[in-house]
Amino acid sequence: MRIIVIFITLISLASCKMPNQNKFQLFDKHIWKAMLDYRLEEYENSLQNFQQAFKIYKEDNSTNYLYAIASALHVKKIDEAKNLLKEAVIETSFSKEYFQNFEEYNKFQNTSNFKILIGLLENLNTDEYNRRESKIQDSIINTIIESDQNIRKGSVDGITMKRVDSVNVRNLIKFTEQYGWHDKGWILLWHQRTSFKEDNWIWNYFRPKINNEISKGNLRKDFWVIFEDQASIIDSKQQIYGSYLNNLDRYPIDEIEKVDSRRQNVGLPPLWYLEVVYHYSLPEGYSRTETYPFLNEYLKKFNKQ
Repeated sequence: MRIIVIFITLISLASCKMPNQNKFQLFDKHIWKAMLDYRLEEYENSLQNFQQAFKIYKEDNSTNYLYAIASALHVKKIDEAKNLLKEAVIETSFSKEYFQNFEEYNKFQNTSNFKILIGLLENLNTDEYNRRESKIQDSIINTIIESDQNIRKGSVDGITMKRVDSVNVRNLIKFTEQYGWHDKGWILLWHQRTSFKEDNWIWNYFRPKINNEISKGNLRKDFWVIFEDQASIIDSKQQIYGSYLNNLDRYPIDEIEKVDSRRQNVGLPPLWYLEVVYHYSLPEGYSRTETYPFLNEYLKKFNKQ
């Protein structure tokens, strides 16, 4: 009996120590499948995959929820659509205007089910439901970001903007020391992107902090991708991962035949996924490749189209 108890205990401890990165991998697997199912007009499968994804992880991305609601509308499951709408308001930085103008809803505008959702949305108090905005740390980080955004609204000289950005980053460091990394702090680091490869007080603080959060599975592996692409563009006028697919003429992807492999290493979908889901144009010399096994059946379907 003692051996069995010890064995069970070891299994429990091992489960507790499993890296949180698994939640991102499982979440993305269902989200990617959901979006591909949606483009294949297999809306029931799409809805199920969205629902599975949201059980695994609550990501602050209202677009995923809006597509999930569209899937529910296609299969006329109004109760699921209502639940998804409520969850979107609670879990994401939800915008009523974005919801009402979402192009996937154009065909539903005059339906009774969509009118039910509009009525529900009007009765939801987003300030009351949005739990993120109710936290003390959100109030603090929002104040820093407000300073960051306000300085960019007017005609301000570069010296003044640099000074304000420096103050904001110092405040972000104080915030991080007290509360840990906050996802909203990303924009403040992005405005320091031109010095990303330098050894300075900003990056010498945040680079190890962020890398530690990635290693623990608290942040996505692709956190640095756009920074790396930006640095590569500055250095060689080429992209590494394809963050700027709308600027391929000016900034081509280096060694295009390896791009999907590089993207897989940081947890990103292949470029062909962005083509079929979001209608991006693919770069010259690119060919659709098999990377994630669970996407291969989808790849075959889209290759036949």
